[in-house]
Amino acid sequence: MTSQRWLPQLVSPDVWNHTLVVITPQNVSKDLCLLYIALGYFGSPLVPSSHVASSNEDVQAAAKMALAAGTHAAVLFNVPAEYLTPPQLDFPHPLVEELRAVIAGYIS
Repeated sequence: MTSQRWLPQLVSPDVWNHTLVVITPQNVSKDLCLLYIALGYFGSPLVPSSHVASSNEDVQAAAKMALAAGTHAAVLFNVPAEYLTPPQLDFPHPLVEELRAVIAGYIS
C-alpha cells in the first residue's frame, strides 16, 4: 500500500510504501475496523502481505483485539516510513517526525 507521495525534489524517499494485513474474524458483529500500527522505519524489511505469517506478533495482537471486539482489524507495517532526507536542506542527519513542519516552513 502506498500511503504518501512527496515531491521528489523535497524529500527522499519520496514514496512511502507499507504492508497492510486485513483480519476478518468469523463472527464479526460490528461493521468497523480496528487499525493496528506496527512500528518500522524506511529501509526495514517490506515483505508482501502474502508473506506475513499469521504467527507474527503484531498480527496475533490485532487478531486478539478483533476477536474481543467482534470487528475487523488491519495491521499496517513499516510505519513511520522514515528516515527522510530533504536534499535542499543542509541537515547533519536524516529527519523523522518533525519533517512536515520543516518542509512547510521551507516552502511557505
